[in-house]
Amino acid sequence: SFCTLLALRSLMSFARKFGYATVTSAATGVFGYGVYATWMWRRFENGYFDSRFSPAEVETDPSLTGLLKCWYTSPGQLREPHAVRPALESSPSSPPSYDVCVIGGGIAGLHAAVALAERGKSVCVLEARRIASGASGRNGGQLLASFEDDTEMIADVCGDDIARSMVDDSVKIGTERTMALIDKYAIDCGLRKSHVLAVRFANGPESRGQTVEDAVKEDEEHLADRFRRFGERWTALGIDKLREVGFVSDRFVFGADSPEGAELNPMALCFGLARVVEQLGGRIHEHTAVKSVTRADADAPAIVTAANGATVAAKEVVLATGGAPASISPALAACTTKASTAILVTKPMPREKVRAVLRPNVVVFDERFHMNYFRVVGGNDDRIMFGGIGSGVPLSDDAIVDELKEEFHRTFPSLWPNFAVEWVWQGAMNMRFPGAPLIGREGDAASPGGNSCRRMWYALAFGGHGLAAAAAAGELIASAITDDGKYIETVPSSSSEVEGVTSHHRYTAWQKYTHVPEGYRHWLPSLPLFGTWVG
Repeated sequence: SFCTLLALRSLMSFARKFGYATVTSAATGVFGYGVYATWMWRRFENGYFDSRFSPAEVETDPSLTGLLKCWYTSPGQLREPHAVRPALESSPSSPPSYDVCVIGGGIAGLHAAVALAERGKSVCVLEARRIASGASGRNGGQLLASFEDDTEMIADVCGDDIARSMVDDSVKIGTERTMALIDKYAIDCGLRKSHVLAVRFANGPESRGQTVEDAVKEDEEHLADRFRRFGERWTALGIDKLREVGFVSDRFVFGADSPEGAELNPMALCFGLARVVEQLGGRIHEHTAVKSVTRADADAPAIVTAANGATVAAKEVVLATGGAPASISPALAACTTKASTAILVTKPMPREKVRAVLRPNVVVFDERFHMNYFRVVGGNDDRIMFGGIGSGVPLSDDAIVDELKEEFHRTFPSLWPNFAVEWVWQGAMNMRFPGAPLIGREGDAASPGGNSCRRMWYALAFGGHGLAAAAAAGELIASAITDDGKYIETVPSSSSEVEGVTSHHRYTAWQKYTHVPEGYRHWLPSLPLFGTWVG
């Protein structure tokens, strides 16, 4: 493949510089890790690492067959209909035909399906396992506008206008549309408006030779600049203000507060969106893994073929599977990688002790790349959901608990005497490098590759920040497919040869960040060697 040739070329360059023996040893180690990582991810996909922490009633509920055993499927938490939907079956005559076939029954795919069905399109959703069985049903349930990469990094690559457009999409299309759909269709997913706190470690100012007061003042100036440049609404908070909002931990001394966040049960949200798709006339088939997507020519319908041989025909196809399967698009698969993240939920603790350190309407994440994030859950607001870890391969439940227990203890020492784990699970966080989602269409100028004749749409690799961004992606793609003109922007032409203005659809702003900036190009040829692109 092209990536393999690039990797070999990179190895030869390293060999000439560092010596063939050194590079051969390093390459052998990397290759061995790649084989190990591939094996571990295959086991993960087969459910080997799904949590062993689960009450007996979860095991005996037939409607939960094939779903992750976690807090979101515990008794009383999944109140949206979630019966198993039938797989796609072969048609004895011609395959069923739809306006759009969506591959993937997660947040992005279901948002796209709802938006298309609302616009009058016939829609079919094909899901390889169960609705929300991937990252869409396993995440921390924090609805906020953010990206894996910092907004300023996006601006450094693409300029302030593109960065501001992406922030605006995530807030006004992603967050606000999600909450509007929940209200419009009465989706029972436990939505709760919340403060979103991004907190800074206590040792940070000292390590930079600052006082906490100076660090807070610097943060205030920085956040004011981000609001001016990108429209991000964050307020700097010192330790006293953090405690007023409802978060108390000596591990953190200041942070920032966003008013545009919420928390919910993401698995219930997905099943609610699936219900809406069917209410609007769409079809959903679970246990239908897609093997290929072909199109004879640009004017012919696409033929989507499942692993069992069943097919559907569609005018348009949307790929929304987290990471792209290599069998469908090797070019897109080569742009994405994955990491394992994990979450635990405690057993009930004394409610007054929980409220003393973390209030129910507050969700928190720290400043690290592989961050910890936590919030209060439970009918009595007496449990804490605590997530984190970033590993290149899946981990055992014991390893997850050991690491998250240590982080929990350092964050909430006053709760340690009452701490016990009831649920623990992990998920695959699909991402790209650099870290903005892949949103676009094969054949577009900014597309990383693929079949230009097939012209398949895609919304992939949300990097653990997908509740808002995936909703925005689904809406933007639906608007572009239907050509409704809703998200068309008119801007002055950058070409001196063209007078007047030029127009573009908003989803193309996201594509601007799919190009690898010059500073990263020397890394890219080596990344396939690390074995985490397993499709």
